[in-house]
Amino acid sequence: MKSEEGRPILQDLEKGETLSKYRNDHIGEKIFFPHEDFYGAWSRSPRRLAKMATELAVWLSMEPRDISVAYDARIREAGGYVRDGNKDLIFVHPDFADRPFDVAAIIAHQLMHVLMHRAGITCQNYEQNEKETDLLTLVHKLGIVMMNGIPKKRLFGQKKKWHVLFDADDYVKHFAESLKKAGLSKNDVIGFIHPDSRRYLKNLPSIGPVKKGLVLLRRMRRRRFLIRTVVLTLVLGAAIFSILYKIDPYFFYTA
Repeated sequence: MKSEEGRPILQDLEKGETLSKYRNDHIGEKIFFPHEDFYGAWSRSPRRLAKMATELAVWLSMEPRDISVAYDARIREAGGYVRDGNKDLIFVHPDFADRPFDVAAIIAHQLMHVLMHRAGITCQNYEQNEKETDLLTLVHKLGIVMMNGIPKKRLFGQKKKWHVLFDADDYVKHFAESLKKAGLSKNDVIGFIHPDSRRYLKNLPSIGPVKKGLVLLRRMRRRRFLIRTVVLTLVLGAAIFSILYKIDPYFFYTA
C-alpha cells in the first residue's frame, strides 16, 4: 500500500531499522505543509479527530488502520498512547477539542511515541523522554504542526496548556535545520505558522518572497489587528477624556 505521494506505508518498522534510516527511506527531507482544511475544517467530532490523525499517520508512512484515536477525559495529560495487542491507541483530552492547532501537535507527538516504541527506543526519565519525542517529531518534518502547537499567549489569562516541557531554543534549532535540509527559509513557511508562534522564528533568515500560506491564518491576523486597534482606540479615548476632565470638569458641557 502507498500514500497519496507514492511513499510506501509500513505497518511497522523493519527489524533493526533505526528511526534515522526510517526517516531517510520513507519521509525524506520534504516538510509537511498543512492544507487549508487541515485546521480550517476542524470540528470537535471524533470523525474529524480521526481524519486529522490519518493525515499525519500517512505522512509518517504509518498504516492508519493500525492506529485508533479518541477523546478520553480520564487521562491526566493532554494526550496519551498505549499499545493494545496489534493496535496503537492514542488519546486526546477533550479539554483541547476546540483547539485544532493544539490537537494536531498532540497527535503528532503521540504518533512519534508509536514510532519510538516500534523502534525499541525507551527512556526511563519522563521529561527526557517527552523532550526527545518532541525533537524527533520536528526531525520527522512535522515542524510546522509542532510550532503551531507550542504554548500561546492569551489575552485574558493562560488557558490550560497541552505542553509543559516546551523548550523554544530546541524547537527553533531543529525546525531551522529541517528547513535548511529541505531548501526552505522562514519566508516559505511563515504563512503556515500560527500568529502566536511566529515570534519564535524572528531570528531565522528570510530568503525570497513571502508565501501567502493559509487563508485561515491571514484572517486570524487581520481579526486580531482590528481587535487590537479598537481596544487601543478605546483606551486612548478614555485616557484623553480623563486628562481633559481633570483639567476642566466642564470641558464636555455646553451652555
